[in-house]
Amino acid sequence: MIASFNHYWQLIVIMACFAVSMPSIAETLSVTMAEQFALQADPLIRRFEQQSHALSAQSVFEGQLPDPKLSFGFANFPTDSFNRGQEAMTQIQLGISQAFPKGESLRFKRQQTETLASIELQRRQLQARHLVQKVRGLFLAIYYQQQAIKIIQESAVIFRQLVKITEAHYAQGRQNQQDVLRAQLELSRLKDKEIALQMTMETKQADLAKWLGEKAWWSLESRWPVFATIPSQAEIEDQLSKHPLILIENAQIQAKQFGVKLSQQQYKPSWGVALNYSERKDRANFLSLMLNVSLPLFPDKRQDKQLAASRKQVMAAYDAKADRWAELKRQLQHQYAQWLRLTQQQRLYQAQLVPEAVQHSQASLNAYQSGVGDFNPLMRAKLLELETRLTALNIRFEKSLAQINLLYLIEQPALDGE
Repeated sequence: MIASFNHYWQLIVIMACFAVSMPSIAETLSVTMAEQFALQADPLIRRFEQQSHALSAQSVFEGQLPDPKLSFGFANFPTDSFNRGQEAMTQIQLGISQAFPKGESLRFKRQQTETLASIELQRRQLQARHLVQKVRGLFLAIYYQQQAIKIIQESAVIFRQLVKITEAHYAQGRQNQQDVLRAQLELSRLKDKEIALQMTMETKQADLAKWLGEKAWWSLESRWPVFATIPSQAEIEDQLSKHPLILIENAQIQAKQFGVKLSQQQYKPSWGVALNYSERKDRANFLSLMLNVSLPLFPDKRQDKQLAASRKQVMAAYDAKADRWAELKRQLQHQYAQWLRLTQQQRLYQAQLVPEAVQHSQASLNAYQSGVGDFNPLMRAKLLELETRLTALNIRFEKSLAQINLLYLIEQPALDGE
């Protein structure tokens, strides 16, 4: 009974150790998971958010009147005796003053800073788009390298068989040693390609680790990364006006326009008011009210130049927006044309070129094994099959990259707090 009980617990311990050694389901990385991890870890997204909060708080401050000033002092004290009652003009003074900036400059300054805060939020959105685009590209590149390595390894199995076949034929005197060496050479070249692909893949994983840490080395899900469907080119172009780059330029224009309004306020006077109370000993006290105003005279060297500079900045902002718009349209036209052509190529390879290359390779192998074919045509057929399969894979990879670049123009990642 005791032996049976011990055996039972040993079995539990073994199963527990096996469960611990097994990779968990969570360690399979999908492209969606990679995006979410990166968005949560990126410091720039948090930086732009904090800058927006800071500017929002600053706009409240800038919309307020300056603090009033309280003054306290002694006036006309006789220095020979410092007797407060000796002279009639000896006073203890208490005053308060308030300044009023020119025109509506406070309101326009507040609105300008609020606009700058909105720019930081749009920069946050832009960083999110750039980050998702980058992570998707790295994830796709890693997956592509893995699939290419798989094709290389499958071809290596075939070439090992060819080495054995040529060695057998050479031993029987049916082939010369050159065929054996050629088969071994191609097998070695395949190994070299596999090493190069492995090195590239590890480099991409290291790049991805900037945001994902150790998760960048998790195993990827088995299916090809799936992204959103691409709408028509006209539909994408209609959405370019909502791209953060354009929204940033629109906000820059608005901020510069507020700068023009601020410059126009400089032609108006600023005001100040002061109320003073003076106490005298055994005599009547004084109450004084003072009003001061600035005189913006001779504006040609100051206000005129400032207004002209502000208007030039507005024009420069419009030019910057036009340049951004043209660049986004260029990206759209380039990526959409590339995506369409690669789609056509992918269909051609899937429907014809890959199946035909496989059939040609198999026919050459059958002919060689039957003794009616030569080794060189067989080798060319096998290399052509490998090249065709790798090219088809690369076309699919490039098409997905173009798809990622098009989605960058229209997709807005969801961020915390939105």
